[in-house]
Amino acid sequence: MKDNRGFSLVEVVIAIAIVAVVTAASSLTYSLISRANVEKGMQILESTMGKLQTECTSKSQPTYMYVYQDSSDEDYYMKISKNLYTSVSGIMSDSAEAERIESASVSVYFIAYKSENGVSAGPHQVKGSTFVAVTYNKSDSSVMAYMNGTKKFPISAIQAYGSKKQAKVEIAYETGKVSYSATNI
Repeated sequence: MKDNRGFSLVEVVIAIAIVAVVTAASSLTYSLISRANVEKGMQILESTMGKLQTECTSKSQPTYMYVYQDSSDEDYYMKISKNLYTSVSGIMSDSAEAERIESASVSVYFIAYKSENGVSAGPHQVKGSTFVAVTYNKSDSSVMAYMNGTKKFPISAIQAYGSKKQAKVEIAYETGKVSYSATNI
């Protein structure tokens, strides 16, 4: 003989409580991962800026660090190249290896030190066809950037915003010194 009683109220409440705990834990984990990604990506960028400065000041040919968004996965990448490209597809066709620095859930911006050559000082989002190429001047270690490979301007920061976290690489464009900071928002 089969028992067709169904679930008691206590069993339903316990099942709902378990689902609530699992949901809360998974959302907390996602939030912590997103925060960690924001910080890790900008720390990689800061470290690479130091290597870029050494490369640019010791060689005769300029070297560029690109920060761009890949349209296939919408994640953010960084790539070092000797070539100055004017399109994301050009950057992606370069044989140099790209490093993923941020996920698509993060927003990445670059900030000009001052308005110059048609680039305003305000933040510019790296998205779609908008990218930034950063390089050091061999003679004085100053930092310049190119918006989409064409508009040269003095850069002051690259920053990322994620879930309740902001990380920033500040660039003293006159000296090339970089510093990293992260804050909760």
